[in-house]
Amino acid sequence: MFPVRGTVFYQAQRAWEAGWLPPEVPLLLIREPTNAYDPHAVQVWLLRPRVLLGYVPRELAPVVGWQLRHHQIQTCQLDHTLGLTRPGLRCRLQTNDSWQTTWVRRFWSFYQAWSKWRHPIRCRDRQPH
Repeated sequence: MFPVRGTVFYQAQRAWEAGWLPPEVPLLLIREPTNAYDPHAVQVWLLRPRVLLGYVPRELAPVVGWQLRHHQIQTCQLDHTLGLTRPGLRCRLQTNDSWQTTWVRRFWSFYQAWSKWRHPIRCRDRQPH
């Protein structure tokens, strides 16, 4: 689940006021590699009517873009809206985890252990207090 960024700059307000954003409404994710500010940018669109709501957060865009490129995302739905005067949208992705083979899981656990050993201060700062 992730928040949709940039809703203030696109048509999310209009869609929210018109009542087009009920829970569980399907959304469309489109990669935008020609974006001048972020080559990993992923747009979030409402299907009917076709309205640009915003973008996937910059820190998640490379992962979501990879999943889109490799057909790993099964569905993207609006989870809920927050806010009284303007929408705060949160999306939920359902992915196909078949790419998580035993080798990938082992590599990932090795990488996490190595990064804790290599950067103990940064890893310690990331833990909740």
